[in-house]
Amino acid sequence: MQFPLSKTSFQDILAYIVAYASSFFLVVVMLKLPYRLLKPKHLIDEFYQSGFAKNVIVECFIVFIYLLVTESIAYYLQFNNFTEKLVISVLVTIAFSALFIAYFTSQSRSMGFFSRFYRATTWHATVYEVLFVFIVYCKYHHMIKFLSE
Repeated sequence: MQFPLSKTSFQDILAYIVAYASSFFLVVVMLKLPYRLLKPKHLIDEFYQSGFAKNVIVECFIVFIYLLVTESIAYYLQFNNFTEKLVISVLVTIAFSALFIAYFTSQSRSMGFFSRFYRATTWHATVYEVLFVFIVYCKYHHMIKFLSE
């Protein structure tokens, strides 16, 4: 996932999809981190079981956006070191998560999933998102290195 986006290749997209899918399997299915870090459990069930297909596709797209923003910032700041990019990805994830929390908790109470989710989980959601995006980005970086060799 190199920036600008016009240089993003099919290989980059494929590497991202494999990184996301393997991270999802590891974090959600094997380790069950959402159930360990987030409460209440019925909201996790609603997200990952009741609305699985739609929600996982949306989550995949959102994480992709986080990483595009990360790569964009790294590109414009001329950061090429993977560690620097990881730090940027953590900061981007925290920023987006804080914006989502602020938006959904500042609105009047609604029955929408994300309103209920962010009101119930608050900053715990940020911790989970940072861990998940961190793992996806590490796997993506590894996939790109593997495919380029």
